[in-house]
Amino acid sequence: MKKLILIKYGELTTKKDNRKMFIRLLENNIKNLLKDINFSLHCDRVRMYIEVDEIDLDNTVSRLKNVFGIHSIVVCHQVNTNNDDIKNKVLELVKCYPQAKTFKIELAICSYEKREDIKSYIQTYEEVFYIIV
Repeated sequence: MKKLILIKYGELTTKKDNRKMFIRLLENNIKNLLKDINFSLHCDRVRMYIEVDEIDLDNTVSRLKNVFGIHSIVVCHQVNTNNDDIKNKVLELVKCYPQAKTFKIELAICSYEKREDIKSYIQTYEEVFYIIV
């Protein structure tokens, strides 16, 4: 399971007729900034995902902090939609940070996911929460 960089746009998503233009401009700025790094970029209406090699992750994040139009940058873990994989990854991450007093689990669901899958994810969240607590 790999790590991804999640970029949230912030104010770009409040634009209506020119939203696509602003997202393309942000995408081009990121591509120019990271041209010396091997990466892939995936965009949608409200966020971008950047896949980079683990060795380039910190360098990429520090570069992105200076890009205008980025609201927030989050390093996230991509897991399969299998409930057991989600539970195991969350438990693994919680064990890595025993000093943490709080944590957050956020689910990014693609628009093409089936309603049954979404119900299953929510149930998995509830199960993971009870296991951790």
